[in-house]
Amino acid sequence: MGHYAGAVSLSAASLVALLVVSVCPESRCRAASGGEWRDRFLSEAPRKWEAYRSFAKRLQGTNTHKTY
Repeated sequence: MGHYAGAVSLSAASLVALLVVSVCPESRCRAASGGEWRDRFLSEAPRKWEAYRSFAKRLQGTNTHKTY
């Protein structure tokens, strides 16, 4: 029975992967376009990370647990 459950899980994972690729074909087209994604990443990433860092600084705090 364990072998059957593993096969079902593998089949379900394969089906989900197939659905994701078929629903999002633009990602495949962008990957084939060459270095465009690299240039976009290098121009956008530093700005996005800086925005994330400034946002994350405001999320810092303390957490107190009391056990009775």
